[in-house]
Amino acid sequence: MSGRIFIGLLFLVIFYGCSDLFVPDNAPELNSEDFETAWSKINEVYPFLQFKKINWDSLHTVYRGEGGTCSRR
Repeated sequence: MSGRIFIGLLFLVIFYGCSDLFVPDNAPELNSEDFETAWSKINEVYPFLQFKKINWDSLHTVYRGEGGTCSRR
């Protein structure tokens, strides 16, 4: 029984430590593309921006540059 636990823990440690091999970091340009896609979709679909007095264009200007600085960790 303790052998199975040891092997299971060893398996978890190895694959957790090698996660960068299996799940690579996103390139900064992909983060910016994701931001632009999400912003555009909300701009097209969300009906309450004017009702809630949200200046969506100014939020785009403020947060557009931060898309490339996001990371997975």
